[in-house]
Amino acid sequence: MTLFEDVRYGLRTWASNPGFVVVAITALALGIGANATVFAITNGVLFKGLPFVDNDRIMYLSTKNLNRGARRAGVSYPDFRDWKAQAKSFTGMGSYDFQAFNVADKTGTPDHYFGSRMASNNFQLIGQKPVLGRDFIPSDEQPGAAPVAI
Repeated sequence: MTLFEDVRYGLRTWASNPGFVVVAITALALGIGANATVFAITNGVLFKGLPFVDNDRIMYLSTKNLNRGARRAGVSYPDFRDWKAQAKSFTGMGSYDFQAFNVADKTGTPDHYFGSRMASNNFQLIGQKPVLGRDFIPSDEQPGAAPVAI
């Protein structure tokens, strides 16, 4: 059989069974779409990394709580201070903690927001600057310092 005969045979089969063609094309489209989606997510998350300068040099450190089945746990602030003081392999270390906040003025009821507390050098470490206003400064971390938000 030649290629021309194979194409003619395929077209005749499609014409005699259009329901099968619709199902086959739909299955192919869904399979290709799902594959492209998984590839895009995997490529963006695992291979491209974070959208920062020198993102391949940013690490996330955590501890394991063996009493809870070795799940990843956060690091206490005293442990973080010790790590930061003793680390010799890192350019710098920062920390963060997700929290819920209630914010209110003198005239209204509090509003509930989600945010994070972080070390004063976090934006500097990832090479980011605020669009407006100032960055955090080390004195913002001192006990009794006025609250600062970005």
